[in-house]
Amino acid sequence: MNPQINSQRCVLAIAGLVCAASVTDVLTAQWVSFSDDTAFRLLLDAFADNPAGDPLSDDQEKDIAVGDLNMDGWDDVVVVRKRPFSSPGARQDILLMNEGGDLVDRTAELAPGFIATLTDARDVVIGDFTGDDWPDVVIANTFWQQPKFYRNLGNDAKGNWLGLADESAARFPKITVANLPGPQFCAVWGGDVTGDGAMDIFFSNYAMCCAGTTDVLLINDGTGHFTDETTARLGSYANVAFGTAGEIYDYG
Repeated sequence: MNPQINSQRCVLAIAGLVCAASVTDVLTAQWVSFSDDTAFRLLLDAFADNPAGDPLSDDQEKDIAVGDLNMDGWDDVVVVRKRPFSSPGARQDILLMNEGGDLVDRTAELAPGFIATLTDARDVVIGDFTGDDWPDVVIANTFWQQPKFYRNLGNDAKGNWLGLADESAARFPKITVANLPGPQFCAVWGGDVTGDGAMDIFFSNYAMCCAGTTDVLLINDGTGHFTDETTARLGSYANVAFGTAGEIYDYG
């Protein structure tokens, strides 16, 4: 064997080990560590449905959506709640504003509708459904409760965020679904299915009482007002047995 070639292989092998060690060191240095900051970064008020309880010990079923509602560069959080599992039990939803990394409960001041109307909410989505560049909030409810639409009010003349207003009755039609006395939604998603630049809404349904039901597709007229066009646009594809999720993407 040529000792020169063998020596070169040895050098290359050592260089490879050094390179691998260097990459490992870089990856290790870039990894993040976590600490439990709940007690001082999650600042909750008492819930309207349980004013005497400790909000940090809340054991209700929840879903969350994240978005910069007041457009200050910090992601805020909407938490929807209901009694756990498949049991009716409307609960208060929560608006958590991100204030320098702390999530502060601003429900009473900025989303009073969350307190005025308790929901059997199973899912929530944040998106600009009105086309004004301010993200709105849509909540999918179960146990025959109609979904909720909270419009983002934007800022006042001084730049102060005005919060969320319940405009469900003005923007959503009354929704009926096959084989059920009302909606029993488990999921909601927003996306432009018609290609007109406005976000439409898809609700995924489920049924505990009977065989099969229908999902619901609401079409946006471009101003954040919706019509139920499920039959015309989905036909038999709306028929589901137990819809628990739905997403809208351009796969074509």
